[in-house]
Amino acid sequence: MINFDADTSAIARRLRRMLDRIHEFGKYDISTELTAWQVEDMHRKYPNTETPDEHSAETDIWPTSRLALAKRESGQHQRVIVSHRPILRDELRTRLHDRMVALMQEKLRWR
Repeated sequence: MINFDADTSAIARRLRRMLDRIHEFGKYDISTELTAWQVEDMHRKYPNTETPDEHSAETDIWPTSRLALAKRESGQHQRVIVSHRPILRDELRTRLHDRMVALMQEKLRWR
């Protein structure tokens, strides 16, 4: 019979740090990057990012500003300009995907 003892404390510390990074990633990094995507790529003056819990972020995207919608509904806006362009175009979806992949590669790699 052969007894083998191994010190796994270094592995446990590394896994703990990785779990901490994953937790922080969901808590802060996703919502920050989602907001940056809206401001920089969608050119939104007032980005709308919410964090319903500490592990996720979400956004609602409107075809036009809520102020313009309110004016149109109240009759203050006489001309109605209709765009047939989708709100979330393929280019914007691709930019968001690329941002999130880069963020994960930066924040979640093993060190």
